[in-house]
Amino acid sequence: MSRPHLVSLPYSPWSLKAKWALDHHRVAYRLGTHLPMLGERLLRLRTGRWSGKVSVPILIADGEAIMGSDAIARWADAHGEGEPLFPEGEDEAVAHWNGIADELLDAGRARVIERSLASREALIESVPGPRFLGPLLVPVGKMGARFLARKYGADRAGGRDVVERGLAALGEALDGDAHLVGDRFTFADIAMAAALACVRPPGRSWDHLGDASRACWTDDALAEQHEELLAWRDHLFAERFPPRVR
Repeated sequence: MSRPHLVSLPYSPWSLKAKWALDHHRVAYRLGTHLPMLGERLLRLRTGRWSGKVSVPILIADGEAIMGSDAIARWADAHGEGEPLFPEGEDEAVAHWNGIADELLDAGRARVIERSLASREALIESVPGPRFLGPLLVPVGKMGARFLARKYGADRAGGRDVVERGLAALGEALDGDAHLVGDRFTFADIAMAAALACVRPPGRSWDHLGDASRACWTDDALAEQHEELLAWRDHLFAERFPPRVR
């Protein structure tokens, strides 16, 4: 089998979930970077999907395009090594937490897009290119942000109340425990740990965000209220997903 190719966004929590699952199962893969808006045609060419929405992360393995962090994690469960992330009999519980994580991230992405459109520096950071071209990159950054808002329906995403409910559910479920499903590490832990990026990103070693973009992702008030959840996340990252060149 040739080495799988993961197409991802370096700063995306969804891409981070896929990388974490592949690393957990010690799956060797090549990493490619997707450029929103500019790379849409190339993404369709890579996947062979010429209709419908395509979105990263996408894992291309043995000619098959596997789209979405959940599907990629399940593929890794079937093809990799180590303990399963979807233990037998716990699929429904894991899927429940992954659904909550996606709701949190959808709401967080909508807020990030709104904040980015109001931040010249964040718009510049969002576009690959020499920083001395800053003024020229701003219009491209705006087009990219508006493209993402349309593609993912940012105007239909849940608001702060969705995030607060998700955080409350996470705190109640953990209540001092290390894991969300039973007493073992599962994709539920990965999903919710990654979702806390909508409160405060995990750190440059994992998310590769610039300072202005990090400010757009961070909600200082929620971070202050939920330091214990962020500490749980940070411990999980350090123990289960140590930084390396990604």
